[in-house]
Amino acid sequence: MPAPEFDSAEKRWLIGIEGGITQPEALVYLSGLPDSEVRVPFGLETLESPALHAATFFHLKLYAFTSDRRSTIVSSSANLTESGLRNNLEQFLAWAGDTIEPTSTTFDAWWRRMWSVADVADASFIENYTRLRLAIQPPVARPGPRGPILETEPAPGDLKGAEWMWVEALRPLEGGSNNQLELFLNGYHFFYPDAEPQRASRRQLEFVGPDGRVYDNPERVIHFNGPPLMARGNSMWRVRLPTAAEGLVGYQDGGVVLRFVRTPTPNRYLVEITDVGSGLADRWERDSRKLASVPGPPTRRMGWA
Repeated sequence: MPAPEFDSAEKRWLIGIEGGITQPEALVYLSGLPDSEVRVPFGLETLESPALHAATFFHLKLYAFTSDRRSTIVSSSANLTESGLRNNLEQFLAWAGDTIEPTSTTFDAWWRRMWSVADVADASFIENYTRLRLAIQPPVARPGPRGPILETEPAPGDLKGAEWMWVEALRPLEGGSNNQLELFLNGYHFFYPDAEPQRASRRQLEFVGPDGRVYDNPERVIHFNGPPLMARGNSMWRVRLPTAAEGLVGYQDGGVVLRFVRTPTPNRYLVEITDVGSGLADRWERDSRKLASVPGPPTRRMGWA
């Protein structure tokens, strides 16, 4: 939740929408914050292009903060996302000084000029952008009048706060017992609701099967399949699920969707299994708050709520 200092601060955002990468929901969210306004550089020009490309591509990432006649300006490669600002390896160059210093006044003049000519992202603008964006980023077809939000990359904090998460396992699982589920994108953050994942360690997990049986074998862990813990590996996070020998069957050969549901016991998850394309899998998708996928072939998907 935003801090009181953030709520009371004046917030002004210049957000580019070229190529439809920016989610309309993000514009709505930023516009709805206290004392907050969003404008889009070359916005109307972008909306006039079938591919949502203006002649000038607004792609820079700058963050500026002013308080008590002090200014801080940060130039970065990081997008305005949790992954960009907190988890990725990004470039940051920061300057801080008095608001009357040349660096500050030069930046302020540039900002005011860009702000004055940018288009306001009001309800009408966002509605038009949402409609035009569908032509180049169509949603996944699904039953029902309303579907989950589509994410290109899940925010770690979003997964940490989710009550459940499902992932598709299309091919046989890894490991000698075919019980190691590879987690794509940021899926591993779901299993770290109270900490940041550490590649040099394993975290023990417990699972509850569909029949209520508890699997607490010490080998039921989540780990990074690569250095420094694993000298060789494919650099993906893996969950080591209960094996067929332990009694959990029906997922090892792939072609399934696995859903993990938090329980009141920390690090213990109910694991549910269903076939890809089944009615239960469709219901999990409809009930998801958000979806994400990685390209194939075949495309592999995940969802959470």
